[in-house]
Amino acid sequence: RAAKWWRDQLDLPSRTSPSSFLLELLIVHVHRVHNTETAQSSLKLFFKLLADGVETAGEGAQPLWVNFSNTPRPENLSGVWVCDPVMERNNVAHRVKKWGPLQACAQAACI
Repeated sequence: RAAKWWRDQLDLPSRTSPSSFLLELLIVHVHRVHNTETAQSSLKLFFKLLADGVETAGEGAQPLWVNFSNTPRPENLSGVWVCDPVMERNNVAHRVKKWGPLQACAQAACI
């Protein structure tokens, strides 16, 4: 709920605003990867993920691939890919065309 509230406070164009479902999947991803114990720590890591840049997280970093099953990462993956847990070939992140404005807002939230 906090991530959705945060998104709703931002003045982002629709091409950069993540859907509620995408926010939920990213929070679940952070919780699973880091084994966080509280919602607050998951939210903090969620903002860090966005602030570090999901497309540009480090020199030579792989694009973000979030998957909730054993489906292997595609060889030619580019951009951000968040698999729908039910329909794995559906990229939930496809609607966000530009991550820069969202990244800047997340960086401000991390301060």
